[in-house]
Formats: sequence, structure tokens, C-alpha cells
Amino acid sequence: MELVIPLMFSVFLNHLEKRRQPSSKKLRRFVDEKYTKILCIGFLLTVMILALFLSGSRGGVVSFISGVLCFIGLSYTRHLFRKRVVVIIVLILVSGGAALITGHELLYTQFQLLTNPEGYDSYTLRRLIWKDTLTMFWDFPVFGAGLGAFSHLYPQYQGFPSDLTVEYTENDYLQTLAETGSIGMLLVLWGAAALLYTTQKAWRERHSRLFEIGRAVQQ
Repeated sequence: MELVIPLMFSVFLNHLEKRRQPSSKKLRRFVDEKYTKILCIGFLLTVMILALFLSGSRGGVVSFISGVLCFIGLSYTRHLFRKRVVVIIVLILVSGGAALITGHELLYTQFQLLTNPEGYDSYTLRRLIWKDTLTMFWDFPVFGAGLGAFSHLYPQYQGFPSDLTVEYTENDYLQTLAETGSIGMLLVLWGAAALLYTTQKAWRERHSRLFEIGRAVQQ
């Protein structure tokens, strides 16, 4: 959901940006096709956001809200997107309200952990696994233990008694560090920085072109 929802937002905004047809015949077809698609996409977005909230994933919900706030901040500088942001906020509020009505106990239980993490066994267990993962990294600091090797090597590093089979660290960054080492982690960070730079550059160029077109129209 975390990966698909932004793509659906792009499709949703793209349909909102389509212009109205002038003639009545085309207008009727426009209403039948365009608004039906917008309503369907909006409904699907609402269901997706609701599913994300009801998944109980604290990291997923916090990341989603942070991304939406970032998008709203960026869109505020664009006159073309300001009106669209209102529609997106309404979708999120509707989804959030439905999540509170249908799964308020789950959300309360999951986010209560953030106020007192030490009192939950799941947090204590994850912290012990993370500590063992760092020990594995220090044994393979340059190239790592190898992709997919964590689940096979972890029993040798497990520092607490448990009948559980640990296949993942529940932390993508630590597992990447343990399996690919410092070099792999640097490559991941370089890729993330390159993506951020390319996105920011495209955003600025699009803003510049729109600004120039607007000035040309005014002249």
C-alpha cells in the first residue's frame, strides 16, 4: 500500500487536471467518462488508505502522513495544485475517520507502544535482534554476509534464548547493512540521494517552464 498509494495519487491528479470539453455532446461524454473515473479512483484511494491504517503498521502510517505533509508543503507553492490538495485532504480525512470507526482499538493499541516502548515484548525482542544484527555486521563490515544470508547466519549470533525462527531483522537498514556491508549501504544511500536530486531537479524545471508559459500568456 505504501508504494501503490503515491502512484494512485498521480493517476488521480492527472485525471483532475484534464480540461472540460466545450460542446454539450462532448461535455456529456466528458462527464460520463472523466468524473466516473475520478470517482472510481477516489474510491480506490480511500480503500487503499483505509487498508494502510487498518494494517496496524506504525511505520507505514507515520511514513504516509509524513509524505502527505511533504506533498502539501510542495503543492502550496504551485497554484495548479492548491485546489487539488483540498480533494486529497478530504480523501485522507474520510479514510482516517473510517479507520477510527472500524479499527480504533487496533490503532490505539499499536500507537500506544510509542508512549512506552519498554513495556512491550515486541519492542524488547526487536531491540535484541537489532543488537545481534550489528554484531553480524562487525564480522562482515566491508562486503557484508551476502544477500539472503541473514536467516541462515542469525542462529549463530542470536544472543537470547527463544524458540522463534528469526528470518528478518524487522529493520531494512540494519539488514541491508548486515547483508551488503558498508559498500552496499553506501550504494543504497547514493541511489536514494540520486533519486532525491533527480526529483527535485524535475520539480524545479517543471516549475520554471510553467512560470515561463504563464508569463508568455500574460504578455
